[in-house]
Amino acid sequence: MEPAAITHLEAELAARVADGSLLVAVDPNPVVLSPIGAVPKDGSGWRTIHHLSFPRSKSAVSVNSDIPKPLASFSYTTLEPLLESIRALLRTGSPVFLWKADIASA
Repeated sequence: MEPAAITHLEAELAARVADGSLLVAVDPNPVVLSPIGAVPKDGSGWRTIHHLSFPRSKSAVSVNSDIPKPLASFSYTTLEPLLESIRALLRTGSPVFLWKADIASA
């Protein structure tokens, strides 16, 4: 792993422990562990990757494998209602402004 990625992970882990969103396990049993990594973000910075499906085997437990399937399912919503609202505003002659942002920890 690149030194800059390691520096990113060290800083992120320290910040998450400090704000209480991450706890240090003093007794690893029965905690399920998964590796973390970092990949470059477009532009600048690093994105933390949590490998919650590790290990991929029938005999070992991963974080994801212990989540009941009904609780883990999701579906994407369509953008059509949003687009129709924008079209309706445009038909009235009202100005329409769209804004996009990248969430730093997404």
